Amino acid sequence: MTGMDKSEESLEVKKKKRRKATKANVIRYILLAIMAGIFTFSAYSLTKRFLEYGEGDQAYEEVDNMFYTTTDTGDDQGNGTAESDGKVAVSKEKKKWTWDFSKLKKLNKEAVGYIRQEDTRIQYPILQHSDNSYYLTHLYDNTYNRNGSIFLDYRLTEKFDSKNTIIYGHNMWSDAMFGTLTQYLDEKSYYKKHPTFDIYEGDDHYICYVFAMFEANAKNDPVYQYSFTSDEEFTQWIKEQRARSVYDTSKRVREITKDDKIITLSTCTKNNSSKRVVIMLLRGELIVDE
Repeated sequence: MTGMDKSEESLEVKKKKRRKATKANVIRYILLAIMAGIFTFSAYSLTKRFLEYGEGDQAYEEVDNMFYTTTDTGDDQGNGTAESDGKVAVSKEKKKWTWDFSKLKKLNKEAVGYIRQEDTRIQYPILQHSDNSYYLTHLYDNTYNRNGSIFLDYRLTEKFDSKNTIIYGHNMWSDAMFGTLTQYLDEKSYYKKHPTFDIYEGDDHYICYVFAMFEANAKNDPVYQYSFTSDEEFTQWIKEQRARSVYDTSKRVREITKDDKIITLSTCTKNNSSKRVVIMLLRGELIVDE
């Protein structure tokens, strides 16, 4: 009997171990399934986001290409064409970017202008909606896309005639949209290489000069003030904002007066949602494009 008891006891122990092993395996399989699901979903989300970003980049590239025209330079380089007298006429075609506000308005009635900067990815239409949320997630053609658009603050009823015109855009990891603005704070050499922007306000083209660059609070920061009760308040505000700049620009940009117009570019920082990267521009001379 004692032997039988030990045998039965041993069998029961084995059964318990098998049950525990079975439970452990079930839990393991469940965890593996959950992890596989998370991985699959994450991979799908990342792939979808990359494709979405690519679609956004392509859409804006197509818009910018819309303003290129081809001209014949008439110089001595290029393909020759035989003429009746046996001589060869030589010409060279050249692409030129020419602003046409009417073309952009046909694409989007909320278009107000364009912003470009040489040797960067900043080549975008500027839009304005009835709020500051819509164009965070929509392209110029109203397609949903997390690239969003470059847009004017909705409160600016005077648009570019405001004393401080505020323009927003995402800080994209690919340097698209306003992703390159953070480089102004990272290295002084970047400012030296990129001291200006070309901004098209309706039909007008202005050269705009960078005069201040700094981090600001995302909410209730004085840099986002856009109307002023007096010229004295405006000039004092300019002095205060210029003093915040991480680099001194006084040797490159003249003193700003009460008659000037300011353009403030704003984007997110790399890792702090409560802060914004701000680049302030002085609207300079009006350019007459040929």
